[in-house]
Amino acid sequence: MSSTFWFLLEFTVLLALAAGVFAWLGWMWRGSEPGDRVKKLQDELEEQRRLARAAMDERDAARAEASSGSVHVSDAAPLIQANEALENENVRLREERKNLESQLTTLQADNAHLFSQSSASLAEALKKQHQLEADLAVAQAFAAEVSTLRQQLADAKAAHQSEVSTIQQKLDAAASADEELSALTAEVQNAREAAKNAQTSLEASRAEIAALQQKLVESTATAEKALEASRSQISALEQKLAQSTAELQKVQNDLQTSRAEVAALQQKLAEAPPPAPAPVVQPVVEAPAPAPAPKVEKAAPKPRTTKKKAATSTAHNAQEKLSQIETALAPQLSILAALTQERDDWQRRVTMLESKTPPDLAGLGLARRSLASSAERLSEAQAAVESLQNQQRALHKTLQQTTDLASVPDDDLTKIKGIKGVLSDQLHALGIRTWKQIAEWNDDDLRAFSELLAFKNRATRDQWQEQAKLLAQP
Repeated sequence: MSSTFWFLLEFTVLLALAAGVFAWLGWMWRGSEPGDRVKKLQDELEEQRRLARAAMDERDAARAEASSGSVHVSDAAPLIQANEALENENVRLREERKNLESQLTTLQADNAHLFSQSSASLAEALKKQHQLEADLAVAQAFAAEVSTLRQQLADAKAAHQSEVSTIQQKLDAAASADEELSALTAEVQNAREAAKNAQTSLEASRAEIAALQQKLVESTATAEKALEASRSQISALEQKLAQSTAELQKVQNDLQTSRAEVAALQQKLAEAPPPAPAPVVQPVVEAPAPAPAPKVEKAAPKPRTTKKKAATSTAHNAQEKLSQIETALAPQLSILAALTQERDDWQRRVTMLESKTPPDLAGLGLARRSLASSAERLSEAQAAVESLQNQQRALHKTLQQTTDLASVPDDDLTKIKGIKGVLSDQLHALGIRTWKQIAEWNDDDLRAFSELLAFKNRATRDQWQEQAKLLAQP
């Protein structure tokens, strides 16, 4: 491979050298300075010959005219002078011609010498080219033989590689089978150990389940107590609702009685005799003017005493509601503490199982599910406790306001859209008596009173605060 490459490289270099020699010879012969000088001298020599022939023709013509006598003596002198000048110029041109011919002869000799040298170099290059062509043919034959040998070697290598790959595949299959056997053995051993660990974890889990069941029984008892307290609270609220409904019915009856009295008064006023004639101003004192007297039932003393009684009743109802909430909050806090302890126990159990090597997957899964269930119940208990504590804070705040607003008259809460008579009575029972109190509610107060009134988001949806702010403006 390497000898053929170097032979071809040498042959290529020699061909490039021969081409360079031919190009140089052509340039020397055609485009070199001596060739240009020879051509220029030949052109000058041809021009001098043409001028000499023209001068000789003029001289011969002048001599012919002189011999014929047709030229005057006075005209012959310039002709003679011109003839002499032409003779002198002809002599000078002949000398220059000789010089140019000698230079041309020298240049031709130089060119002949160069041509002979170039011909010898060309013959030598052609000889080398023929030798290289013969060597190239031998090299090509050798290369073809080498290519055939290489093909045979490649075929042998491919067959050998195929056999080697087949043997390697068989070895790999045997190794993989050995590895699978080792893996299966290890898996069996691990499975046995995992079964032992699972048995141990199962026993521990059963003990924990028993403890949890005991805790669940205790939590259920506590929850039943809280439920009983909630039921008593609901029954008290139902009694209050019945009382509020009875009071509402009584107010409606009083309203119907008042309407009947107003109708009777209007009937009496209609049946009264017309007034005696008097000045035009007299009709202004017409009997109907006292007619509003029944409406003047807004006499100040009665409502004010009623409002003071209502304020006292309101404080009592709010305090009673606060006591009920505190009664319900105590068991909820106990449940919350128990659930927190349970969650922490499961968290420690999960951490312990995760740190085991190898890990107890069955026990860990059971512990994680129990932890998630405990966390969910803890979240629900926290939400219930936070709701009761929020209601407790709102009622404490309302009781403080009730003390501060003891001398302030009640506002008509039904002027707020969404608050009807029943809701107004319930708000009064919880200590909400003025528009300003509703206007000053925060988000916690809104949530607390929505839960106390059992109307979720009613205050937010109907925008009680915005309406109360407008009504409370002076």
